[in-house]
Amino acid sequence: AYQAKGKQFNRKHITTVSLPKCEKRMREYFISRLRGSSVCLVVDEMAKYSVSYFNFTLCGIILDHGCYKHFIVFWDSKILDNSTSSSIGKAISETTDELLSYGINVTSFASDNCNAMKKAEDYALCSSGRKIRRVPCGSHALNNILKELLEMEPLKSIWGRVLLCCRC
Repeated sequence: AYQAKGKQFNRKHITTVSLPKCEKRMREYFISRLRGSSVCLVVDEMAKYSVSYFNFTLCGIILDHGCYKHFIVFWDSKILDNSTSSSIGKAISETTDELLSYGINVTSFASDNCNAMKKAEDYALCSSGRKIRRVPCGSHALNNILKELLEMEPLKSIWGRVLLCCRC
């Protein structure tokens, strides 16, 4: 797109000019493809260097040339002042309103099953006052079931022996 022809770009140019242009083009592309569709907003927290980032991913199904296609699109990453349910719910609401302004309808959000995420559903309202329904993450639910099973006998004893053997 830039037809650099061997020209070297410095780090500042890449971070202040090239990457923002690329991000703008990618957003425009995804907006044009997803306009008129309904999506589930997947919310996941990631921590690095004592900072929590909340990543927002869109997933759903669109009709493309007569065929239904699944899609997953990374949308945004936000650093919140805190990880409370109200701040998470507010971030979900803001993201939902942004997507609605592009003609993309958020029908629900998926998250892990921690208490803050469960409670965030109470705060997740789009500007029209519509509540955004939370869908529990299936893999987190299965992981919690597995943890509970490993605490029950006889699996607890067996798992304890496996851990003991692995430490040797």
